[in-house]
Amino acid sequence: MFWLNQITTLLGAAHRIERVEGHSVWNVDDYGPEVARHLCIGMPRADFERHVAENGWPEFVARQTLEAMIARLGLSVDRISSSVTPLVADVAVDCRALKTRVAVGSLIGTVDTTTVTTSEGPSFEFRMEGRIHRNGETDSNTWRIVGEPDLHLRNDNVPTRFITCSTMVNRIVDVIQAPPGLISLDKLNAPSFRHTIAV
Repeated sequence: MFWLNQITTLLGAAHRIERVEGHSVWNVDDYGPEVARHLCIGMPRADFERHVAENGWPEFVARQTLEAMIARLGLSVDRISSSVTPLVADVAVDCRALKTRVAVGSLIGTVDTTTVTTSEGPSFEFRMEGRIHRNGETDSNTWRIVGEPDLHLRNDNVPTRFITCSTMVNRIVDVIQAPPGLISLDKLNAPSFRHTIAV
């Protein structure tokens, strides 16, 4: 996760941290039908709420990002909570990933929110907003650190799909060189650009 390394580096400029708040907006249409179905795109709101009440909602990437960030900062998790909020179409919207038109009152996305409190005091919140973008909308990442000093980081027009793929490719060397078994995000080195020579 590129957020993990951006924010832990930014936090190196803080003398005191009270709260860390992140908000990522990404376009569901960039990730194909499986992701769109996972987010229940096109499902009527009442059906979505019933689905979540009966089946729960799987935690998304936000939790792993925050847990890794907290571990890298040398803090310990006290409590974790998560929730999902449906985003509903107020006008009909086309979903390229599902090749369908989403009706008014049906889901165009969700906001997955994870909040973590630490034993040492600072709290962390990350909202991942995956939805169908309309014309002119772009992906963005915003982070706010409340403390001494207050800090703010915003990335606009983020090519999230490209960054996700590039990070995976650049990690291949790290995976090959890693010891056998599972390793958590906080134990990985910061991702690095890997220069390759085209043949």
